Parts: sequence; structure tokens; C-alpha cells
Amino acid sequence: MELQYFLTNINIYVVLLAALAAAILEIDNYFVGMTLVSQPIFAGALIGFIFNGDIYTGVLMGAIVQLLWINAPPVGAYVPPSASAIAMSATVLASSMGQQIQADTKAPVLMFALISAAGIGYFVGLMDVWNRKFNTKIMHLFEDKIKAGRQSFVSMIQAAAITAKLLRDFLVYAVVFTVGVYLANAIYITLPDQIIDAFGYAFWAMPALGIAVVFDMFRTKTGEGLFAGVFALTYVIFSFRKPDVFLFLAAVLTASVFVVYNSVWGKKGKIV
Repeated sequence: MELQYFLTNINIYVVLLAALAAAILEIDNYFVGMTLVSQPIFAGALIGFIFNGDIYTGVLMGAIVQLLWINAPPVGAYVPPSASAIAMSATVLASSMGQQIQADTKAPVLMFALISAAGIGYFVGLMDVWNRKFNTKIMHLFEDKIKAGRQSFVSMIQAAAITAKLLRDFLVYAVVFTVGVYLANAIYITLPDQIIDAFGYAFWAMPALGIAVVFDMFRTKTGEGLFAGVFALTYVIFSFRKPDVFLFLAAVLTASVFVVYNSVWGKKGKIV
């Protein structure tokens, strides 16, 4: 499929809306708000719904990304890859490729989308480093005004920094959701069967790898017990009830509460 033909057959308004939503979620993730909505599992579901109503793929990809990158918070000068960017890009790639590629199982497509999106996530993280350098240049430009007590320039610098990141991320996501989807399809259909089979096996190992990452965060006396309890309860629930998106999100929220308690609230009284 030629790129020109591909681009003429996509809904550009949906692509732009999804790109704008993704850029706003990136701002929430690092600059303003920092709410739960910008986390991979919810960001993936939202972008999947906007792009083509595919909430399931968004939740699935978001959950895997959330597990794999849950222990990589932006602390100090370290800027990790954007887990939200990985989840949102993987959702769009997997959902779009799943509609155009005929296959007995979608696992190889999902794994290929996850690998491709990981590169995008690292690039978005790198752009945040560029954004910090840009903010420093703006601050030095108006440093004399700020020292003189012109507080309005502080607000102006903040607005410029947020706007610059919004526009930059919007352009990146617009390209990923159009040209990126085309390239992913074009590359995938050229892969040999052995590689595709390997992608399928690798994808089913991702949840186990993600659980191992989460368990490593619970390496405390209380945390290991909480982890075991939540894991056992979730396993029992899904054994007797057909899994659905809303029940899965409820389980994730419950686990998130335990994570916050174990990582933050439970340690407040131990700080000397």
C-alpha cells in the first residue's frame, strides 16, 4: 500500500484529536496535574477509544506497559522513557495493524507494536530533556526581569514551556499516528515467519515479566504479603468470572492503592 493512498484513507480529524489528547496527557504526566488519567493503562484506553473505539487493546497494552515501566519514575535529573507514550503509541499501532493484517493470532502484532512503541517512548523522553534545556534558555533570557520583581514573566515562562511541549508532542504523535502506522504495517509484512512466531511467544511472556517488576517493588515484609493477597484475590475473581475491561480496571485501582500505601503512606512514620 502506497503512503499517499494510505494517508488519503484515514480520518485526519480523528488522528489530530487523538494526537492532541496524547499531547495533553503527556503534559499531565510531567508538568501539570500528574493525575492517574495520564498513566499508561488509562491513557492507552482513552487513545484507543478516540482512535477507533478499541478500548480493549488500549487497556491490554497499557496494563503491560504499566507493569514493565512502573519502577521508572522521573526523579531528579533522570528522565525515563515516557511509559504513557509507549502505551498510547502501542495501542494505535496494534489496533490499526490488527485491522489491516490478517492473522490467526494477534499476539505477534501486539508484540511488534510494543517494541516499536518503546522506541517512540524513549524519543519522547529525550524530547523532555530538550524541553528542559529550552526552558533554561528562556529563563536566562528573562532573568533580569525576574530579579527585578516582574512576577508576570515567571508566568510567561511557564506558559511558554508548556505550550512548547504541547506543540512538540502534538506534532510527534500526529506523525506516529499516520506515517508511523503506515511504516509499521509495511515493515511487519516483510518479516519472516520465524520472527513473527518469536514475537508471539515473547508477547505472552510480557505479563510475567511485568509481574516480576512489580514484585521487586514489594520487597518489604508488609509489601510481599500485600502483593500475594492482591494477586491471589485477582486470580480467584478472574477464574470464576469472565474478564471484562471494567473489572480489570477495578482490580488495577485496588492494586494501585496498595502500591501507594506500601511506597508512601506506610513509610511516613519510619522517616527519621
